[in-house]
Amino acid sequence: MVHVLNKEEVDMLFMFLWAIWEERNRLLWNGGSFNPRHVAMWSMKLLQEYQFWHPRSGNWKLRSRSQKWVAPPSGRLKLNCDGAYNINTGCGGVGMIIRGVSGTFVAAWSKHFSHLSSALHSEVEACRASLQIAIDQGWRNIEMESDSVAIVTALNI
Repeated sequence: MVHVLNKEEVDMLFMFLWAIWEERNRLLWNGGSFNPRHVAMWSMKLLQEYQFWHPRSGNWKLRSRSQKWVAPPSGRLKLNCDGAYNINTGCGGVGMIIRGVSGTFVAAWSKHFSHLSSALHSEVEACRASLQIAIDQGWRNIEMESDSVAIVTALNI
């Protein structure tokens, strides 16, 4: 089905699905009643935020279903970090994993945050905390990877 939709419709579809999933979890864990207006409004807000941080280019393509982990160059460690945010609660979490050249596990860490302001805020906290841990551990020769286009772009300037 995704292949017959244009790129704007694909974005909208995924934002609606995410909003429905979040509303389902809210009802399951907090009780209350289903509010379709809330789902519609929240999915539009998510779409606007997504479009702001992921501007379209002329060569937009859907990512492949699975993106394989790529090892760092010899002598380096690879640090992957990510953040998550729940717009309804303002809570979220961050996590990171560090692996060696052959993909061997070196370390992992995660933390819950009860006061976040946005999805970007969670991504920033993930990068900040991950870099701080790397510094504290004395890991100087690292390659860092994040799925946050805004942060990667800002750090590569």
